[in-house]
Amino acid sequence: MKAKIIHILCEGQTEQGFVEEVLHPYLQNNGVTGVKSILITTNKKKNARGGTLTYNHVLTDINLL
Repeated sequence: MKAKIIHILCEGQTEQGFVEEVLHPYLQNNGVTGVKSILITTNKKKNARGGTLTYNHVLTDINLL
C-alpha cells in the first residue's frame, strides 16, 4: 500500500494544536501515514490582523513543507 502523507499550513498556534491533537490521531486511525503541520508566517506589525498576504508569501511557506 502506498503511504498517504498530508501537509497542512496553519495560520496560528490554535490551528496547529488542533491538527496535532485532533486531526493527526484521527487520520492515522484512518490510513494516513503521516501528517505534517507548519505555522505560516504572517504580518507581525503592531495591530496587524492575521491572514495571508500574497501568493508568494504562501508559496514561501509551502516550500518549507
